[in-house]
Amino acid sequence: MRDFTLGIIGGCLTHQVGVPKSELYHQRLKRKLAEDGRANLKVRIARDFEQEHVHRLESLIKEHRLDAVVVHVRSAFVGKAPLVVVSATPSEFHYYLHPFLFRRWRSGWAEVQNSDFAGCMMIGRRKNPVARQLQHIQITSDPSQDAEPTDWADVVPGATRIAGVSIRDLFYLGGALCGLDAWAIRDELRMLEHLRERCAQLGLPLFVLGPSRRPDNFWLDRLCKKLDARLREVCAAHYLPYGDLMRVCDESGKRMYRPDGFHLTVEGHAYCAKQLAGILEAWLDSKNSSDLTSSHQELPVHG
Repeated sequence: MRDFTLGIIGGCLTHQVGVPKSELYHQRLKRKLAEDGRANLKVRIARDFEQEHVHRLESLIKEHRLDAVVVHVRSAFVGKAPLVVVSATPSEFHYYLHPFLFRRWRSGWAEVQNSDFAGCMMIGRRKNPVARQLQHIQITSDPSQDAEPTDWADVVPGATRIAGVSIRDLFYLGGALCGLDAWAIRDELRMLEHLRERCAQLGLPLFVLGPSRRPDNFWLDRLCKKLDARLREVCAAHYLPYGDLMRVCDESGKRMYRPDGFHLTVEGHAYCAKQLAGILEAWLDSKNSSDLTSSHQELPVHG
């Protein structure tokens, strides 16, 4: 059975709190490929999670030899789309007018975000409601009990509303009217194209895993589904294997999202592993078949 080293460029899904390490999607994938006799999978995870894909790949190949790369296009991209964007600290939310509102021909969200929105117009700030809830839980919990630390995914703050309408929804409505949802999707596609070009230069196969859903919010989920549709088109045009994460419930009808509507459950990781396995198994089988054909063609013919 061949060794196969896969570089993963993604987000917190590779190391998600609240999911046992053995149940994470890449560990499930590793077991399945081994059980099927296809490959001994070794996973190398790109760090620097807020950098663009190609920069993360460069850091990865400096340390590891890779046989292929998978990029998980994160649903966190929705934070690029509202008219008013939010930067969170442990204690506060800071609100900025979208930094590309008046220059939508430009791109480069990561650079602005990593500078903590330096030079951008701040229009407000407030205390982090999740931090307040966590503080309340810590105060009211029984210190004599050895409880598991509270997971952010299980703490869901109520939305701030005006006349019954969520302020966040108004931000996203404003972004859609100003074309910022389209800008956010273009920025994601640009990053994918840069990664595709670099992988082609390196001779590395590239597999794409689409965004997960945000099923508890119309505007966020709408963006995820729009990006999924565009990724399908782009990947088909460039013959990139693509796996989607568009289901909300598994085959038994069990929801695959935790209370925050963002992080996946153990069942969600199983689904993610299944989608990625379908891509890799098909590629490995075709690769093995191609190698076998090539080796047969190289054998001398005796007559």
